[in-house]
Amino acid sequence: MLSSRLAPPSDLGKQSILWLAGLAAALVYLNLHPVSLLMPDSPGYIYFDASRPVGYPFFLAVNKLFAGSYEFVGPVQIVMLALSSALVGSVVAHTTQRWTIAVVLEIGLLAYPALFKSASAIGSDPLSICLYLWFIASLFWFGARPSLRRYLPLCLIVFLGITVRPVSIAMVPGALAAGLYFLGLKSAIRSSGPILAAAILGICITPAANFFYTGALGPPRR
Repeated sequence: MLSSRLAPPSDLGKQSILWLAGLAAALVYLNLHPVSLLMPDSPGYIYFDASRPVGYPFFLAVNKLFAGSYEFVGPVQIVMLALSSALVGSVVAHTTQRWTIAVVLEIGLLAYPALFKSASAIGSDPLSICLYLWFIASLFWFGARPSLRRYLPLCLIVFLGITVRPVSIAMVPGALAAGLYFLGLKSAIRSSGPILAAAILGICITPAANFFYTGALGPPRR
């Protein structure tokens, strides 16, 4: 029973290549000439500006907690982007067995230097892109063996995505459509509750955090 769940050696070798490609790309981009860490809107994220969604400032705070400064935010984001690209390629390959498509997809992501250049600075785009990549990977993982348990990661990613950039609410229709297509109408109705709850919680957490810290639900009027 256990052996039937393990990937064959040939698949493990191909999976290793996909992940090694991601690690190699991360090393290449880490050694390129770095751009300035601070962008015009970086202070707003660092100081939890009430006009910013709370997800990315919290991500920066966690980085600072472990690293002691914001110096390593760029490298962390570069590694996250590279490994997220490898994750998408790996999941697509594993669930569809179309290795050529997976390799082309991963190379297309890793060979886009503007993506990694933006990751060198403090800004929410790299983390938001990572979450979209995780969402795509989770869709393929869910579609391979549909179940309510496999649907829960989609809910978590939708929540996190909205806390980083509210426009990520665009994930919700895709998640609902996937539930309807793979689970059928009855189970899709059950699965719509968690995804809608995740979206609502993601929308509400920023004003709730602002109220907790400043006593106001939104940014101050100028």
